[in-house]
Amino acid sequence: MSMDLTESELVTSSALTLEPTMSQNELIAIVGTELVLRIVVEVNEAHFFGGFADGTLAVSHNERLAADVRYVDVERATKECSLTVVELESKRGVDL
Repeated sequence: MSMDLTESELVTSSALTLEPTMSQNELIAIVGTELVLRIVVEVNEAHFFGGFADGTLAVSHNERLAADVRYVDVERATKECSLTVVELESKRGVDL
């Protein structure tokens, strides 16, 4: 499953407008959810996959945890995608 848009989808999507009642953040959240769902479908179709997580200290001195997946798709291409980044309230394993 390709995540590239076809020419007709590009024309259709460029004609869409932001509803006055929907914020940009809401639109970004909707698009992000759709992308993660597409990634999950590709991973489910993959022959091999692995997940990993990494924590890092952000500029704001808050700890953040990124969850990623690496997989080989049906066309034998290796892909790596970030699924989510969450801010942690604590660095303790028991709190995760």
